[in-house]
Amino acid sequence: MRLSRISRTPPSYLPVMVLGVCLTGLLLGGCNSWPDGDDRIVNVVSLHLFEMPGTDGSRLFRTMEAPAGRPVHVRTLPLLSSRNFIRVVVTTAPDGQPALLATLDDHGRMLLMQLCAEHAGDNVAVAVDGLYRFAMRVPRQPVNDRTLLIPGPWNPADAQAVTNACEENYEKLNH
Repeated sequence: MRLSRISRTPPSYLPVMVLGVCLTGLLLGGCNSWPDGDDRIVNVVSLHLFEMPGTDGSRLFRTMEAPAGRPVHVRTLPLLSSRNFIRVVVTTAPDGQPALLATLDDHGRMLLMQLCAEHAGDNVAVAVDGLYRFAMRVPRQPVNDRTLLIPGPWNPADAQAVTNACEENYEKLNH
């Protein structure tokens, strides 16, 4: 049995074909990937494990920008985020500082139980829109299995902005 020979495209046509495929991709799919003003997701809170710099060269770890300008190294995937927050209210932490009290969905509840079991007492990075804000200690026991207290230091305006965006962010991130 003789295998048929695969015809090859002449090298002079290859750049034109690649350009055509790229332009088609931009025209068909690229235009829909730009978010409209109403589709932007802002004031997203996420909690990440800290990592030592140079631990891994892969995409599992990244450096966050911190307000003070020093780099903060964290795991890329968050432990919990606004994707899991059904509702957020501004409250006061036991130390008198402003805090956020997040009500979690079912998946977030399971993640919180796992977080408290595996990392109780550890510090995690709290980020808003991908920028490091501060570290918080993981509670040994959450207030209850549906809420997470995220103590500050929160700027009151930032805390209120997170609260105001919570329900809309939850809808956009989960649908």
